[in-house]
Amino acid sequence: MKRVRPIRAAVALALLLLCGPSAAGPVVAPAGAPRAPGSAEMAPHPVDSKTYNEVWTYQVRLNNHMDLLVNLSRGNFGSFKEPVCGANVLLVGFPGGTRAVAREYPKSNFSWDPAAHRLKVHREIWLEGLPPKSHRLHFATKKNGTEWLIDLEFSRIAPSLVPGNGVWKVNGHLFGQVIHVPWARVDGVVAVGGDTVKVSGVATMDHTWQDDMAPEIVSRTVRWRTFGENWETGYLVRPADGNEAAGYALRKGASGPEIRVPQSWKAEETARRGGIKDWPVRLTVDYGPGGADTLSFGDAWSRTSMLDEFEGVTRWAVKKFFGGEMVDYRGPAKVNGRNGSYVNAFVK
Repeated sequence: MKRVRPIRAAVALALLLLCGPSAAGPVVAPAGAPRAPGSAEMAPHPVDSKTYNEVWTYQVRLNNHMDLLVNLSRGNFGSFKEPVCGANVLLVGFPGGTRAVAREYPKSNFSWDPAAHRLKVHREIWLEGLPPKSHRLHFATKKNGTEWLIDLEFSRIAPSLVPGNGVWKVNGHLFGQVIHVPWARVDGVVAVGGDTVKVSGVATMDHTWQDDMAPEIVSRTVRWRTFGENWETGYLVRPADGNEAAGYALRKGASGPEIRVPQSWKAEETARRGGIKDWPVRLTVDYGPGGADTLSFGDAWSRTSMLDEFEGVTRWAVKKFFGGEMVDYRGPAKVNGRNGSYVNAFVK
């Protein structure tokens, strides 16, 4: 009998990012006034279900031509997979071309030091410091003979906001989101194999968690940010039915960050891309009195299917379990017609 390959770390992370509330239904935004996130929001949230996940996501633009995506995560997968923690990196524009690595560890590796605001998934893979005062990201590993090092120090961190407690409800299930770093300068080093590059640039970081794993309800997720000092950033999750969305966006205002909570989003234009017949190449996000954003996708520099990790019967079973194929798009975009933007989206 042919042995089925185990689920890789990259697939586990894809499961995390595509988790969401367990059935389509009305989206209820958090109650309460916007406020600055603090230590309690940066900390891991209580794990109270068999299918739970939490992800800290960095989007970074380095040396005006490199794009870096880093995720630190932990998750419970019910009977589908043992609980794990880990990290995932995608680096575009580095010498030698696009590079990627994923590491997965037993969930017992995961730790949180509230005094230092230090979260670890491995002794050499961690984040530290509470924005906007300070922050640092460190990732070091060796896999398949290739050594990796990412060490970035954050400065000039823009203050952030979160709506109420930052927890949405979709059909009674929970989706939490905090944008901890809406914009910051970063300086440090990136090394892959024998190539080491001193880097500087800009970064954002957000943090999401969900109380259930049921990707069949998630038809779209979209995360975006702009590179310039007049920044905009956001992350939205859309249930399978209707145009409602959970999540929120921030932009730089004249006196500080401005928060906008979406009422809906709509695909203004679609195209057949990568085997998907209705890929949303232009989206409008409606914030009601807060105005609207239009997101236009360019040509992806990374477009992958989660099913690429599986073969034969296993591929069929995974597709059936999740109710379809899930494709991850990463690449350039325009936000309200402005160049120099980035989009990361999942589409089922």
